[in-house]
Amino acid sequence: MKTIRNLIYHIYPRKHTGMWRWNVAQLLRRFSIFNGQRIVSIVTDDSTVPVEEVRRMFPAGVTFHQFPNDSKLGEVVSFETLLKSVENIDQRQITFYGHAKGTKYSAVELLNNKVHTWSEVMYSTLLDYPGIIEDSFRKHAMIGAFLKSGNRFGELEPSWHFAGTLFWFRNDAVFAKNDWNRISPMWWGTEEWPGRMFKREDVDCLLHAGTAPDMRMYEPKYWKRIINPLWNTFQVEHASLKRNCQYDEVIDSILAIGFKRILVTGPQRSGTMIASKILANDLGLPHIDETAFDTHDFQKFHDKARNLPRFVMQCPTMAPYVHLIPGVVVVWMHRDLQDVIRSQRRIEWQPYEQIEKDRYFYHGTNEAATVKANAWTRFQRITLGERAFDLDYESLSMHPLWVEKSGRSNFKERQTYP
Repeated sequence: MKTIRNLIYHIYPRKHTGMWRWNVAQLLRRFSIFNGQRIVSIVTDDSTVPVEEVRRMFPAGVTFHQFPNDSKLGEVVSFETLLKSVENIDQRQITFYGHAKGTKYSAVELLNNKVHTWSEVMYSTLLDYPGIIEDSFRKHAMIGAFLKSGNRFGELEPSWHFAGTLFWFRNDAVFAKNDWNRISPMWWGTEEWPGRMFKREDVDCLLHAGTAPDMRMYEPKYWKRIINPLWNTFQVEHASLKRNCQYDEVIDSILAIGFKRILVTGPQRSGTMIASKILANDLGLPHIDETAFDTHDFQKFHDKARNLPRFVMQCPTMAPYVHLIPGVVVVWMHRDLQDVIRSQRRIEWQPYEQIEKDRYFYHGTNEAATVKANAWTRFQRITLGERAFDLDYESLSMHPLWVEKSGRSNFKERQTYP
């Protein structure tokens, strides 16, 4: 039975920080997982950007609703409309609810609390590991990344809630209830709603559960002491389950945030050359291939990567070091390992195999491509956080610059077109 994943999402696109745009970029880099309805509400007032600016960021096939902002209601102003748009008891359907978090804070406030990091972790935990979500739904009605118990909403009895208010729910579990639209008419109504719908034992928390008032999600010290170790462990333990991005997701997210310095790396013969050329073409940025730093010269690579203001750079030999370059986006190529090895052998690349392994201080029997991929998934992309993209090589096949496999059988080492 194929799972149908819906999106319902609320945006208050205030001008002052651009945090709403960052949130949308987090969605866009995972957008293809939503294969059902994709519905976005936009609330506006004198402090927001024009509605069309928000709509333009999304791909085709999104349904939009517009509401005037109401400070008393917050996200509640659109919540029932969003829920009603996916109302059904189809057992195949699950729905992700989220909102552009942190838009009310000033730039200084965002620097001094953990909203940005908190949001990034929620998006990744809930959207980058679809297999974990499906497995959890075999036993649970709702799933979130962070869960706090004992919080009091208004005059209501203390209950639990998903801290951060991003969560998944099973449609049949929610809409089989007669009171699914019983939503408190206060700004905290969406936050309180899951705890009204289900008991604590009916829901799953993927990362961290705590109690009020000890669970302090805004405080850097709490993150350093409690959450960061849990998040790092989660990523390492589930490294093989993390989904790869489609090309459209990578390009849309990069455009949304406005990154101008991009490194494209991965195993040799994993598609770094064609991917970097496609990205440079579509982003309107200069393309730099590995010959610009004599392929293996780290100092030349380091100088260019740190000092040039705009580029897409192909750098498979520099894979061990990409996480050390500040302010760059790193796109890691994921291609079938057997295809990588066949391509390496076709161009007689084997003499470089141990040179690659030496950069990782590895002298075992694993292929260099495997050694590099393990270092990426278990350390480097964790260090890079939101600046890391895992790009599925085959997703490039829809691009006009793509050449089918039958046309690449005689390609030389750096060839990307017949």
